[in-house]
Amino acid sequence: VAINFFIGSLLSITVPSIIAPGAGALLAGLRALAWGMLLAPAHVSLSGVMLPHSFTLLLEGEGYILATFFGLLVPIYLARPCEGPTAGRRYGRAVLLNLKGNLLVLIVLAIAAIYEATEVIALGGAK
Repeated sequence: VAINFFIGSLLSITVPSIIAPGAGALLAGLRALAWGMLLAPAHVSLSGVMLPHSFTLLLEGEGYILATFFGLLVPIYLARPCEGPTAGRRYGRAVLLNLKGNLLVLIVLAIAAIYEATEVIALGGAK
C-alpha cells in the first residue's frame, strides 16, 4: 500500500496534476503503457501463470484510474467558472476534491494489497 499509494498514486499522478493541471493523466497513460509491455504474457503458455495476478492488476489499475480521474478534475475545475468566482478558489476546490478522492484510491489500493498478499501466500503454499 505504501508504494502503490504514496509513490504510484500521490507522487506520480496527484502531485503532477496539482502542479501542472493534466500532467498526471499523461504520466498515468505512460504507466499503463509500461504495464502493458512489462506484464503482458510473452507466450501463450505464460498466460495461465499470470491469470491469478490479473485480479491484482485490475484492482491496482482501478486505483490509478481513480487517481487519474481526480487529477483530471483540476483542469476541469479551473476552466469552469461555475465552480467558483476566481481561478484560485476553483483551484482550491479541485485540490480539496483531489484529497478527498485519494481516500477512495487508498481504499482500492489497500484491497489490492490484501488480495496480492493472499495470492503470494497461496502461491507459496502451492510449491
